[in-house]
Amino acid sequence: MKVSNSTNPKKNVKADYNFEKRTNEVSIELNSYKNWTHSLRVDKFTNEYHNQSEVGKVYYQLVDRLLPFVKEKGPSIKQERHCHLLSGDERELATNIVNELHGFNLDDETEIWQLSCGQGVRLLAVITFTDDSENVYPLFLDPHHLIYPDQSHNQKDYGKKVCKFNPSKSY
Repeated sequence: MKVSNSTNPKKNVKADYNFEKRTNEVSIELNSYKNWTHSLRVDKFTNEYHNQSEVGKVYYQLVDRLLPFVKEKGPSIKQERHCHLLSGDERELATNIVNELHGFNLDDETEIWQLSCGQGVRLLAVITFTDDSENVYPLFLDPHHLIYPDQSHNQKDYGKKVCKFNPSKSY
């Protein structure tokens, strides 16, 4: 069977992609821990929402701003203003959340990072590096900034009666 294609490509179409080997490629491993978008309550922490509208806003910020920011910054993400390595009580709380959400304990050597591009959702993740890539493993979301609360930004009520919408149980 002979295929005939009489269409000629347009001369103004240009490929902007650099086909040379790229170093420090960032891979966000969205399927490694399947419950990373689920909501729960652990101690003083909740990532349940006030309503469906709040869920939409958080997920929009995640997909439109935060994940592209993480990919763009690459290894320098650890020096960004709103990105922090968890330690002390915050790390302990995060490991309790990971255990509840995913059913395993992280060892003491595993670094847990809070990633953010400013106002908006925080992503708690493990970041690993190889010679030519960075792998980001999302663990859970902190849409209310309750891992590192800020008195000037955390004035809303996050109690069970007010903040009770759980998308992982509703959808």
